[in-house]
Amino acid sequence: MEKVMNRSYLNELGRFECEGVQFTSGDVVEVFDDGEWKVTRIEYSDSQGGYYSVDGYELLGRPLRAA
Repeated sequence: MEKVMNRSYLNELGRFECEGVQFTSGDVVEVFDDGEWKVTRIEYSDSQGGYYSVDGYELLGRPLRAA
């Protein structure tokens, strides 16, 4: 049986959260994308619309974990 992975969401502070872990600027994370875990860093910029992956990966609604 395949394990269901929780997906990230924006919490009340506007930060990504997944499985009870909050991620913020400077955090190195793994995001599950195209069937594999990819390492990236989260940063914040108003011009980017808030928190984002420096490698351009979509973070919202994807499984995230600390790298």
